[in-house]
Amino acid sequence: MAAPKRGFFTMSPMKRVFLYSAIMAISTGLFGFDTGTIGSITTMPQFQAQFGVLSDFVRGLVVASILIPSAFTGIIAGSISDRLSRKRTVSLGCAIFACGSAISCGSNTLGLLIFGRCVAGAGETMLVIQVFTTGAIATGFFICYASVRIPSSLSWRLPFALSTMTATFVAVASLLLPYSPRWLVMKGRRAEAEAVMDLIASEASPDERRELLEVPMRVPSKKLAFMDMFRKGYRGRTILGAFLQAANQLSGIDFISFSSTWAVIIHTAEIQPNATRAAATAFGNGVNQAVNFCVAVTGPGFLARSAYGPYFTYGSCTLFATVVAYLYMPETIGKTLETIDITFEGSPYAPSAFVRPKSTATIVNAVRDVRQLALPLAFVSVKGWEEDGIAGWMKWAKQASKAGYTSVLVEIDPADAATRTEAGSSSSALLAELSAELSSILSSPESGTPFPPLLLSASLSSLLAQTYVSSHPLSALLLHSPAPPAPAHELHPKVFPTPLEEFTFEPNFPVAIARDPGDPERGSRLEDGSTEGEYSDVTVLAAGKDKDGWEVVARWMDENGL
Repeated sequence: MAAPKRGFFTMSPMKRVFLYSAIMAISTGLFGFDTGTIGSITTMPQFQAQFGVLSDFVRGLVVASILIPSAFTGIIAGSISDRLSRKRTVSLGCAIFACGSAISCGSNTLGLLIFGRCVAGAGETMLVIQVFTTGAIATGFFICYASVRIPSSLSWRLPFALSTMTATFVAVASLLLPYSPRWLVMKGRRAEAEAVMDLIASEASPDERRELLEVPMRVPSKKLAFMDMFRKGYRGRTILGAFLQAANQLSGIDFISFSSTWAVIIHTAEIQPNATRAAATAFGNGVNQAVNFCVAVTGPGFLARSAYGPYFTYGSCTLFATVVAYLYMPETIGKTLETIDITFEGSPYAPSAFVRPKSTATIVNAVRDVRQLALPLAFVSVKGWEEDGIAGWMKWAKQASKAGYTSVLVEIDPADAATRTEAGSSSSALLAELSAELSSILSSPESGTPFPPLLLSASLSSLLAQTYVSSHPLSALLLHSPAPPAPAHELHPKVFPTPLEEFTFEPNFPVAIARDPGDPERGSRLEDGSTEGEYSDVTVLAAGKDKDGWEVVARWMDENGL
């Protein structure tokens, strides 16, 4: 009889995730540990007996020498990560860092010490910045506080030795971790991604599994991701991320932390789409390290010449960065990466506080390796009129892309129409103005809708869709949980100032009303395939805004020749 599985094989997915994260977090501690030790090391009597008392500039150079190679490798670390995988990149970075720390540990000359720190810096930005940094800085500080009492050069060599051993451990351990599911899917290795998901995601969490596995396969590009992140649509968020990384260092925090116990690094990875996330994040880290070098190498001399100058300078930089962050940074808490991506599809440069509201259209092209279908899909939403907005349609748009459809996701800003509609005018006039704006967007060459589209809308936004249908051609119409027009004024008087009449258009194209499978209103009144309203050819579908719901809609489209 086979022996029962124990230990790792019986761990819950949550415990495995914790274990994997803990190993990776140790790698981030290497940066923090160096930050927490190097300032103390250079002031130890045993260090000064070996290398002499350093001038302010030389001391700043020794401290900051790890940062310049870190800045250069940071620029290419993202592309390396895309090619080799995250875990191999971390392993490579730890191995390089271990070599540099070992050289520093055994150095007998100042030049060799600086060379070792440069080697360590070359591996530093290949690590996963910066989850465990703060705790590692404090650890490094207290280790130096204890080791300074050792009456030999071991006092300053010990911190380097500990860094070497830690980096070597992570370099080996990270190779034993599974690959990232998103990276495997991006490389077309979906079966392996499914196997990894069995390890880290519970079967009771189908939405989590589906989200992690719904990353489109990366089409090989002749351009490097480094160049892609500066293309239109990406460059704004790349610049924002790099600015935030630079502003973090211009706050002067590492000027303090090289002689103190803490630091804070801002994460800017989540504002990037999957295609450029690794490259842009690495670029931002490179900018962070370059600015960090300038602050660290000039900090001691600056403070020696002025006791208050550095604090006013860095305080002013922080104030400016706060204003920029307030104007440009969207809220990302609780949002998926796809939703955040939609947030930046408008104008990534324009500060929201000063720009006139405007409607946006986002194109989701059909994937290249499937048959391209002529019918365009138009997902339409009015800002503030439905809970999940245009981002709620993203899963359907991605599934449509895989099936060969090109989609345009249109988000209409009602403030635009309100400024053109007389104050106190009717709800019908407002909808007519919104319909005209939608028409101008869908009829533009950039919209990707050369033929009458299948129009999809939800909740209150379905009132706009039905207004549009009254005077514009369509191939089909799908309304998800539509709001009836009659009570709209009573329920939403600020949106609809006057009562709305029932729509009387007679569709000569397929029409469907979709409701979530658990919607009690649907379940109590209708069954799949039945009709709703006064039109006998309106089909009711049980379809949520997820992959399963899309499959229901796809069957309806197929049955109607769409």
